[in-house]
Amino acid sequence: MERNQLRRLLNAKKKELTRLLENIHNDVFNLHNDNDTRHRATQRKKLSALYTLEQSAILELDRINRALLRLNNETFDACSECGKTIADKQLKAIPYSEYCAECEKLYALRTIVHPTTH
Repeated sequence: MERNQLRRLLNAKKKELTRLLENIHNDVFNLHNDNDTRHRATQRKKLSALYTLEQSAILELDRINRALLRLNNETFDACSECGKTIADKQLKAIPYSEYCAECEKLYALRTIVHPTTH
């Protein structure tokens, strides 16, 4: 994948996630300032969902920022684990891929087996 195209994709996704995080923070603020006790259970459920969404967005944003750094260092298409070239098809699908398909599977497996170590 061409570097400028990849940079545009990553920056567009970064902007989208930044907007999402701003909306989440506004929603959390509004929920915390709603003093209507009749809706406490619903508020807790909404807050829990918002915090989960926030954590997911933060992790994705972190991966994008690391991908932009790799792009600047011209190592964006090298697997962070084994050094092999990440397939163009994979970068098009997930522009912030850090691992080749083989290492990605191993990373996912390690995360499932030992979720607290990653």
